[in-house]
Amino acid sequence: MASGGGFRHEAFFYEGLSGFGDRVLTFIADELARGAIVLVMADPEQTALVRQSMRPPPVSLRFEDARALGTNPARLMPRWTEFVAEAAGVGRPLVGVGALRYQRTPAERIECELHEALLNVAFAEGASWRLVCPFDTGAETDVVNEARRTHPAIIEEDHVAPSPSYLGLGAAALTLGEPLPKPPTDAAELDFERAHLSTVRDFLRKQLEASALSFGRVDDLLLATHEAASNCIRHGGGAGRIQVWREDTRIVCEVSGNGLITDPLVGRRRPDPRRGSGMGLWIVNQVCDLVQLRSSGEGTVVRMYMRLPT
Repeated sequence: MASGGGFRHEAFFYEGLSGFGDRVLTFIADELARGAIVLVMADPEQTALVRQSMRPPPVSLRFEDARALGTNPARLMPRWTEFVAEAAGVGRPLVGVGALRYQRTPAERIECELHEALLNVAFAEGASWRLVCPFDTGAETDVVNEARRTHPAIIEEDHVAPSPSYLGLGAAALTLGEPLPKPPTDAAELDFERAHLSTVRDFLRKQLEASALSFGRVDDLLLATHEAASNCIRHGGGAGRIQVWREDTRIVCEVSGNGLITDPLVGRRRPDPRRGSGMGLWIVNQVCDLVQLRSSGEGTVVRMYMRLPT
């Protein structure tokens, strides 16, 4: 059981890789010394620094390549859930270190902040553990305010203090209800109904003909769009709309329709295949580089991003 009981979600700040070494390595060493099982979810450069400083790595120190999981933060929560489920019964403190450090687009930044807020919802009840998120203040703007909004506590020097600007468990629901920026006026679009799902696939394939996406990535986006459109039809009155456009180095595909999603964690929990449901948005999150889901009384929008090759 993590000290203090319940789920502890804390942030602290460092600057650059050297700062990561100074602060994060000390924290990990201290947690291992008190008998904790520690999972470090970081990029390869950060992981290499931890490994080099702790040779040989103790069996209680585990690693997950955050970059291999991709830039869609919806893929991160299932790994934390699995870590807690695997280690919760051993009677030792459980500690996660979520050190995400990659360049983010404005949409990715929004979804990363939403992910941090959703962690508070996902683990509000259940096994006791501690998740500490280091933020590089030299790499990104507004990172301190972002962290303070989504983390109940901040590690400052040698003590932990409540975050005065933490928005609480309701912050994620508020974000999910906020509208996304409107698609560009020149986005290609198609309205569809229950009997015309095949036209959605044909429409999207035509839009992607000159996109430079590989055959595999085209198939991924076709699959994701089919799942989003099927959900839209099943839960949104039998009709919807698809829009496609290019945004810098990404292809963006949006499926919208009526219907309301009330579960803020939809698509972020690994579904039980025996139930035969709940797979749609899970699949969308697994194959797309980024997914933005918004739902309110005005309807539901699933916006899917695929990065173009450079």
